[in-house]
Amino acid sequence: MITKYNYQIIKNSSLICAALLLLGIFNLPIIFYTVLRVVVMTGAFAVIINRSRNKEYLWCIAFAIIAMLFNPIIPLYLYQSSKWFLFDALIAILFLIDYCTPNQIKPLDVQKKQRTYQRDKVY
Repeated sequence: MITKYNYQIIKNSSLICAALLLLGIFNLPIIFYTVLRVVVMTGAFAVIINRSRNKEYLWCIAFAIIAMLFNPIIPLYLYQSSKWFLFDALIAILFLIDYCTPNQIKPLDVQKKQRTYQRDKVY
């Protein structure tokens, strides 16, 4: 169950991902981009979990594509850095939009059925 504390962690992870993606626009060492892949993929999974709970499947599809793009296990290499700059900026904007939108924490739809007990009838 997503509590208010867990919800804040998910929202803050979106802000951290956006900040790191905006830092990725600059020319930094390769280890930064490896860490960036791990952090962005983890943040995308957090957004997917949060948005799927609210049944916002378009956001889930968008962030699943982001998670595949920033996958550190089977990385996608774009050798022209100008393409990565564009991706980093657009994906940072998506993470910022996710951070700024107020989501409602919807509890799970678990309804307990009230059992009715019937007594044995004596005839």
